Amino acid sequence: MKYELTLKIESPVHIGLGDSYIETDFIIDEDKNLIKLIDYEKLFNIVKFDEKTFEEFLKLVKEGNVKNKIASVLGIRDIPYSKEIKFVGRIPKRSMKIMRHIQSMGRAYIPGSSIKGFIRTALLYSYLKRNPEFLGKEFETLRSQIYREKSEKRKIDMRKIARNLESKIFGSDPKNDVLRSLKVVDSSFTEKTAIYEVRIIGNPRAIPLYLECIPPEEILRCEVEIEEESVKTDGLIGQVKFDDVLEALKNFTQDIINSEKSYKKYPKETLDFYRKLETNENLLRIGHSTGYYTKTIGLLLKELKDFEDFRKMLGLGKNPATGRIVTDFPKTRRLAQNIPLGWISFEVKKI
Repeated sequence: MKYELTLKIESPVHIGLGDSYIETDFIIDEDKNLIKLIDYEKLFNIVKFDEKTFEEFLKLVKEGNVKNKIASVLGIRDIPYSKEIKFVGRIPKRSMKIMRHIQSMGRAYIPGSSIKGFIRTALLYSYLKRNPEFLGKEFETLRSQIYREKSEKRKIDMRKIARNLESKIFGSDPKNDVLRSLKVVDSSFTEKTAIYEVRIIGNPRAIPLYLECIPPEEILRCEVEIEEESVKTDGLIGQVKFDDVLEALKNFTQDIINSEKSYKKYPKETLDFYRKLETNENLLRIGHSTGYYTKTIGLLLKELKDFEDFRKMLGLGKNPATGRIVTDFPKTRRLAQNIPLGWISFEVKKI
């Protein structure tokens, strides 16, 4: 069965590959609140980089003093640029490294793997929520294993432990994974992106991040294909239907929203956003700065009797400066213009 998802961006979405724009990549137009990406191909055609010019350019870079000084160093008035990107909010005086959104041929999109990854987490969450006894037994086994490894001073590989739990539910290996029946195609493209300052609340000393995002109100489309007949698997979930996916997403996102609404440090604008968001039936949350509860089954684990002792044993929530374990975990949240990142609503059409 094939379905088309019409994705509406509800809050800034950033999915990166680890690369960034640094200050030699752009100039700042403060009057228009724009970041203009320098077109170096055109620049090299109009400027001769002699040894003196190159040395002055390197000096600026080493001093971290590049901001809007490239034109004067090169002795030209206008710098050619390839793209203008809106900066949402006030452009800071400090130097910026802007994390770049994933693109193809200069156009942003949402990878199908990001959507499928969130679906996988939602299905895992929903299965464990329906089977609390299984979760409790797995947690006790996990706690004993980690306690033993810590006492033997062995390194704890949490990713490996998480994969072991997933393999019991979805299948022991890729050939037996029930979700091999689900394919999510990369979304359509958009040329529209914007740059946001992302502030960390709950930690007054945290340095802001700068992310290139697909902004709210953008509409993208992607296709989902699922084989609803039984597939070979040795996992506890023997079959996944599209209705199962929609129900898991609904339950998981609603629980995330309910949890976020209880966070006491949010400003009113953030809470208003969540109250409006929860009226949507179909939601996803993907990408950077979306938080611990979005990427894990943490909402279920925190309800377990011995989770706090388990968390302290692992050092989850440890303050790197003081070494103390925070009582309110997770302590921080990230906001762009007081809006939480990564939220997408969607409509479904069978094709």
